[in-house]
Amino acid sequence: MKTFIDAKLPTAELYACRRLTRVTTRLGAGKDGGVFRMKNGNAVKTHHRAESFEAELATYLRLHEHRAKTVVGFRIPQLRGFAEDVLAIEMTIVHPPFRRRFRIGGSRSPA
Repeated sequence: MKTFIDAKLPTAELYACRRLTRVTTRLGAGKDGGVFRMKNGNAVKTHHRAESFEAELATYLRLHEHRAKTVVGFRIPQLRGFAEDVLAIEMTIVHPPFRRRFRIGGSRSPA
C-alpha cells in the first residue's frame, strides 16, 4: 500500500529534476506534505493542498525579505526556490536548535 509520503515522491523528483539535482533521502512528513533531501544539499517540501503551500510560501518570502536567519533564537530554513505548479518549496536544511513549525503574522486564538 502506498503511503502519503510515497505519493509525494514523484512531485519532489520532478522539482529536483527542474533544479538539475535529484532526491536522495526522505526526511519526513506532516499534515501538509512530505520533505525530501536533494543532492544539492537543500530540502524540498511538497504540499498536497494549495492553501498550506501558499501560507508557508508567504512566510518564507517574508522571512527572506527581512534576511531573517533566526526567530527567537531558533535557526530557520532559508528559502532557495519554489514552484507553484507542483506546490513545492525548496529550503536549506537546518540543524538544532530549530523550530519545526512557525507562523509569521497573525495569531491563533485558543479553541
